[in-house]
Amino acid sequence: MFRSDCFDMSIKINDKNIILSSKKAKEDIEKYISSLSKFYKIQPITIEKDKLDIDSLSNKSTLQIIPNKKKNKFDKEKYTLLQISS
Repeated sequence: MFRSDCFDMSIKINDKNIILSSKKAKEDIEKYISSLSKFYKIQPITIEKDKLDIDSLSNKSTLQIIPNKKKNKFDKEKYTLLQISS
């Protein structure tokens, strides 16, 4: 169901709760952030896959990781990180 984009997955890494989503297009990520922003304070960051360091991120809020769909095979893999707080 996760791979079919029905559910997000919640995991715990180094005492941090992390929500892992399936790949989304940039436009879908923007719509998602907009809808979440009505209820939560959202801090989005987009980084390249090889620069992701979960240990350096704050553990004061929920973290969601959304892999970005690549537009072509030459694009670098990127993640959008959402730090979500009430």
